[in-house]
Amino acid sequence: YLENFERQADYPEDGYPREIVSVAVQKLIEKYQDSFLFERPKPGTAGEEPGPEIKDRQEKTGDGKGLKDSSIFKQEIIKIMTAYIGETLGKMGVGFDRWFYESSLYEGDNFERTVKDLKKRDLLYDDEGALWFRSSRYGDEKDRVVVRGDGNPTYFASDIMYLESKVERGFDRILYILGADHHGYVDRLMAVGKALGIEEGRLEIIIGQLVNIIKDGQAVKMSRRKGKLYTLRDLVEEVGKDAVRYFFSSVSFDTPMDFDIGLAKQRSNQNPVYYIQYAHARIESIFKKIRETGPKNLDPADMSLEKFDYRGLELKSDSEKQMAKTLVLYPDMVYSSCTNNAPHIITQYLFRLATEFHHFYNKHRILKDTKDEPVVEAGRVGLILLVQRVLVNALKLLNISAPEKM
Repeated sequence: YLENFERQADYPEDGYPREIVSVAVQKLIEKYQDSFLFERPKPGTAGEEPGPEIKDRQEKTGDGKGLKDSSIFKQEIIKIMTAYIGETLGKMGVGFDRWFYESSLYEGDNFERTVKDLKKRDLLYDDEGALWFRSSRYGDEKDRVVVRGDGNPTYFASDIMYLESKVERGFDRILYILGADHHGYVDRLMAVGKALGIEEGRLEIIIGQLVNIIKDGQAVKMSRRKGKLYTLRDLVEEVGKDAVRYFFSSVSFDTPMDFDIGLAKQRSNQNPVYYIQYAHARIESIFKKIRETGPKNLDPADMSLEKFDYRGLELKSDSEKQMAKTLVLYPDMVYSSCTNNAPHIITQYLFRLATEFHHFYNKHRILKDTKDEPVVEAGRVGLILLVQRVLVNALKLLNISAPEKM
């Protein structure tokens, strides 16, 4: 921001790449122009020392290089970046009903009331001027500082108040999703939950492992310091929402994964999301052909699950019977996925069902030509109607599209 108005400023060595920061800065300039800048201090007459007001500003702002209303500047940057993050997530079909700001925890006297309540429960004690939480009493490896000796709260204080906020908002399940580098927070958060009397099983902490981006067969080396980043927005724009959602859901959240960009962009059977979507498109092409040919033994108007007559139908081949068995498993797969916070159960099931369908499709014909007019294998039509319904339903759960042609 300062550089944009030709003010001297040292860019932080460990700061984010300029191209990312500039997005927020330009939006800020569009709204506020230079209103956050101090006027340059005017020098006194020759040989005259600057007055105390100017001298004080020079010391604080580096001769007029600093910002006035810095708290407003910070708030506006947070709003811009939050909107940018929300827009990025929207591109991959993720929406948040609410953004929770840590600063809101310290509004009013909330912090003071929390400390008072914890003391009343005998969960805090004073040691060398700092306030400590008795987390070791509830399974943590050691007690944790809540208020430093200078009176300022620690990050752990925010953890306590945030968990209390979740409880007060009345959620039946209290979920935390943490990165692998925050694994050490599990015991302390669970200790807070026990200390606050949260029922066992109500508080769940899910640990997510890291994702390695693979491009041209090589791992993409990233460094914030060197400005080498490959963002989620980059990924969605390169391979598309469907591929990102499928691959991120294809392995257990607590397992490290390699995201192969080349594979995700392939329009071939090697790409699992393409393979699954192609199964649906193939079924649509079969139904389109049936509607166009009008077989004598099936009214195309009856070609839906709601109207199709399944009475007396027979599954003849092993591949048909195997698909039917896999279809029966679907409700259990959904239940297991939901109760275990494990969407990869559905992605793996989808790949299995698509594989079985493609094998069946390559071996068997559904629409047959006779001397008089075409006929269909009614049992097979009924079966692939069910396959299509499950494919569409499962893809919808994952917020992945089911194209009718590819």
